[in-house]
Amino acid sequence: MTIQELENCMEQFGDSLYSFCRKLCMDQEQAEELYQDVWVKALTDMPRIRAEDNVKSYLLSIAVGIWKNRKKKYAVRQRIAPAVAITEEMTEVLSDNRDATVEEILLKERKQAVLEAVNGLEDTYRIPVLLFYMEEQSVKEIAHALHLPYGTVKRRLWVARNKLSNELEGYIDE
Repeated sequence: MTIQELENCMEQFGDSLYSFCRKLCMDQEQAEELYQDVWVKALTDMPRIRAEDNVKSYLLSIAVGIWKNRKKKYAVRQRIAPAVAITEEMTEVLSDNRDATVEEILLKERKQAVLEAVNGLEDTYRIPVLLFYMEEQSVKEIAHALHLPYGTVKRRLWVARNKLSNELEGYIDE
């Protein structure tokens, strides 16, 4: 892959990759750092990347790999010297509801409920759900990106759908 092809990939997949990093990290600063690290890794791996392959899937797998490594390092640090975690507020504040219709308010509440339910999933289920629904990756691409068997990915998506269905039961009936 040439530098020009990598720049084209940045333009083509940059927004989607950043959005995925935000969902994965659930923190803007960490997501920005992860996003930059993915592109640095892609730049160093540039000679091995083939433009005719699925570059987006490759970039997503880099993001997941770097994120998992950071989680492991953080877990080790927490065991050695626990620190108080600072988390970003996950709920969206309804700024000015006077102009919003009842339908818009309900839609925002439903979106927030789905976001909280997905974020509440264990990582083994959350990551495939994000890749499948948000990044529109196929089960085969997810399996390749996460280095898992095809059937394992299908099973994790099935379990995640059931968990989300149970948690969002009130919203589904509406």
